Amino acid sequence: MDQNKPRLILHVGTPKTGTTTLQQSLNASQSRLLSKGIFYPNIELHPRGRDSWIVHCLLKNDLDKLRKNIREIAAKARQIGAKQVVLSCEGIYTRFPNFSREAKEALREFEKHFTVTLWCIFREPVSFAMSLFSQPVKHAPCALSSCHGTSEPPEIVAEHPWFQERLNYKGFIQNIEGLFSSSVVLATQYEPGGTIEQARSLLGVDAAILCSAPDANVSLSALSVYLMRRLNRLTLKPKMHRKLVSIVKKMDKFLNKISPPLRASDAMKRKVQAVSQKSEEFLKKKFGICWDEGLKS
Repeated sequence: MDQNKPRLILHVGTPKTGTTTLQQSLNASQSRLLSKGIFYPNIELHPRGRDSWIVHCLLKNDLDKLRKNIREIAAKARQIGAKQVVLSCEGIYTRFPNFSREAKEALREFEKHFTVTLWCIFREPVSFAMSLFSQPVKHAPCALSSCHGTSEPPEIVAEHPWFQERLNYKGFIQNIEGLFSSSVVLATQYEPGGTIEQARSLLGVDAAILCSAPDANVSLSALSVYLMRRLNRLTLKPKMHRKLVSIVKKMDKFLNKISPPLRASDAMKRKVQAVSQKSEEFLKKKFGICWDEGLKS
């Protein structure tokens, strides 16, 4: 480890593993973390989240801006005497297949300024697939995803290349390891409500420093997913689609109390397991991650 470089914990995903809750906790704990020499930077280039600027720059191929921001964060960390820096951007995992080769290689800029630990949390594949399915259902059609705005059932969506790519845990880890040759890649197992505790352990702090936060970005109920799929069958202008989606999401706060979460059919389980089997074997062998059968939705 280079003692002259701050340590960077770069949390890269996956989505639906308590990532939004973690980001809210880091944001609320910023001053307390700084008192312990841990810097959570305040760079906002994108309205969807503090660290979404990373994905924004990579998708737009604005690599000069990406490198500039990384240099500025490193300079600020040295200026304030921070020993550790934290960035959290699950979009790196979700959008990784969409990045150009140049964009992926630009991520190496982090290693020039930090001693990097790449942290990725993995959820049991069937459970992850069902949570992942509820995300594109509530978005308008998008060039980056064949699944956005879908009205199809999970069993059909599970056959889409976009969807299957997101279940390729092994491929993502191997690609990241190939890019970050001198970094530590850490994969951990998702436990409901356990993401912030994992972050505390990585940072070496307790609950007095990194506070808890309420669950955020909860997956849609089965009834809300049904409503979204019906909505997506209609021919709507984008503005009207967004308005109706917003109404269903507000309704879901109440529907979640009476409607069970979306469950995988036996056919869906078979399809997901066929795609994820090699990844499960890889994670068990390399990181000791092994999911209980009871976690499968």
